Amino acid sequence: MKLEAQTLAKIKTRINEKVMGCHGTWIDWQYLLDAAALLAKCRYTLQYTYPYAYYMEPSPRKELVREKLKLIVI
Repeated sequence: MKLEAQTLAKIKTRINEKVMGCHGTWIDWQYLLDAAALLAKCRYTLQYTYPYAYYMEPSPRKELVREKLKLIVI
């Protein structure tokens, strides 16, 4: 939660700097806020993926999930 708030604050600051420096309009930089929201959603999903994989019954699917998680961490 803190990380998301910090990221959003940095993005808003950067957008304001760009707009005030005449490097585009607020709408031109709006995609950064959309990207931050998507990043938060991905982090939220990933947060619950590790416990899910840990408590899965032993199966080929569990091994697949664990292998995919290893790729994400690298």
